[in-house]
Amino acid sequence: MFKKIVSLLLVFLIVLGTVAFAEDSNIEKLQQDSATRLVKLGIIKGYNDGTLKLKNNISRAEFATMMTRLIGKDDLVDQYKTDSQFEDVTATHWSAPYVNIAVKEGLIKGYPDGTFKPQNNISYGEVLTILIRLLGYEESVNTEDQWPINYVKKSVELGINGDLPISVNSNATRGDVSIFIDNSLLVKLNKAY
Repeated sequence: MFKKIVSLLLVFLIVLGTVAFAEDSNIEKLQQDSATRLVKLGIIKGYNDGTLKLKNNISRAEFATMMTRLIGKDDLVDQYKTDSQFEDVTATHWSAPYVNIAVKEGLIKGYPDGTFKPQNNISYGEVLTILIRLLGYEESVNTEDQWPINYVKKSVELGINGDLPISVNSNATRGDVSIFIDNSLLVKLNKAY
């Protein structure tokens, strides 16, 4: 009897482990497929070593850059190589023009202390908030719900985050952000650029 219980337990653990591995593999494939499409569109660029590092967290500066490319304004970068409204993003910072464009377009905001914190990791809540703004659905976000839950709910409604399990205050990964941006391309734009 004991051997049967141990055998069943082992089978259960193997099956459970296989299912979890399959889910991780499916997410990784979805991330890779989304990132590949975004690379072809020029929205995401890889690192100097040729990799995309999809498991890495994404910084606020990197995300502002992607958003500028997503709205087709990256051809204006040279015109926006100036100090930003944020004390920690000077004209010499590589992301300054992208941050300036994203601010001008109403996509991003800084912190109450007047900083942008370009090197900080961006959270899932911040990513989804910016995508909702970019798509023009900010006016339809439920203001009675607390931020960022209200933006996350709107992103679920629009199909932006798909079925990915996220924690809104956790750091977003480049792979998950690729999925969100890719899904955003299928959402009807409610704003003109």
